[in-house]
Amino acid sequence: MNRFILFQHKTSEISINIEAYFDGDKLVIEGYDIGKRVEEAFGDSDYEYSVIVTGDEVIKLYSLMQVKEYDGINASIDQPSPSPPDHLI
Repeated sequence: MNRFILFQHKTSEISINIEAYFDGDKLVIEGYDIGKRVEEAFGDSDYEYSVIVTGDEVIKLYSLMQVKEYDGINASIDQPSPSPPDHLI
């Protein structure tokens, strides 16, 4: 299973990693934040999260994310990676 890095950000106060991969026809997005800023926001130094998008719903993401036609796992996105929320920087 190929994992794709969607976003990475690291400072002395926070490290953010978000990856995506396909599990069959489902798109899985997983993230992991760790550091002082996370502890201030959530009361623990690390925070994990994930979203699973089912096959029928993945198709809806193409136009929303300005993704070109699906060609297997390789699709290109015309938008730059988003910045982390200000309260985490």
